[in-house]
Amino acid sequence: MKPFDLRVLVLSTTLILAACGPALSGKNTSTQFLEALGRGDEAAVQRLLGAGATLVTLEGVQRNLAEQLTMLSSLGVDSTLVEAHHEVARVTLPDGRLVFVQGRNGSVVVVAVFPPATNDERTSALKHYQDAWNVNDSAGRTALLNKAWSNASRYVDPSNDVQGVPGLDSAIEAFQRMFPKTTVDAPSSRVVAISDGWFVADWELHAEGGDSLSGFDVGRTASDGMVESITGFFSARSR
Repeated sequence: MKPFDLRVLVLSTTLILAACGPALSGKNTSTQFLEALGRGDEAAVQRLLGAGATLVTLEGVQRNLAEQLTMLSSLGVDSTLVEAHHEVARVTLPDGRLVFVQGRNGSVVVVAVFPPATNDERTSALKHYQDAWNVNDSAGRTALLNKAWSNASRYVDPSNDVQGVPGLDSAIEAFQRMFPKTTVDAPSSRVVAISDGWFVADWELHAEGGDSLSGFDVGRTASDGMVESITGFFSARSR
């Protein structure tokens, strides 16, 4: 392959190394939580769950600790498959369900469990957000992002942690400079939506030379329909 064809693959390797490297200053809270689930350590699971933590599934939102512990203990997590960066972690269960964990200040605040099959279509805000990644000028990207993103909206991937339209616009511009002629394909039919505005959206990167990379975003839509948060993972949702 030509050197340029390897750029997307280099991106994936770089991001995975960043996710597992010293930037985490040890395992983050979300990883510790999934490892505790994997070994059946209920005391550690309970200790890591923050006050007011939510468990979100297709069926609804569970805030009762006893009910959370019962549901979580039945997941069958394999902690050797955990992928983590910043304060988040994810693992795919043998049945294809995706478990996403978000921590804050040393405690888990959200555990979201997504079914394996797609079940929803993109909202207009999600479509505008995804389309912005393929626009090469800041004015065009900003016009799209203003329809999807608020000043409080946060984008996180292993290399970025930005907020608001200017922050996300700069992150997209930096990506395009590093990987020119690489496009993002986000099929409208590959969205998994659960309760409380949470969703998973699959996507693929395509380089000019033919290389591709599968990934996905875990996001949340706010009550006004805008995208409130996106957490990117540079690996396939099911693996």
